[in-house]
Amino acid sequence: IYGKTICKYCVAAKELLDKLELPYNYVNIMVDEKAREFLFDQGATTVPQVYLGTTLIGGYYDLKQHLGED
Repeated sequence: IYGKTICKYCVAAKELLDKLELPYNYVNIMVDEKAREFLFDQGATTVPQVYLGTTLIGGYYDLKQHLGED
């Protein structure tokens, strides 16, 4: 999960994965310049951006749909 500190959807994505006991890595783009550049290069304009390996799932609602939680 690529996100930033003050982002309710980033928090919600992490809480959803925690609830389902699914492991994830969280990268704060406010402190990780390379991660911020990566998202910019991918054309992302919002966070969270959730990846499964190298495959983009999308944002929070995309993650919910992917996990069958909507």
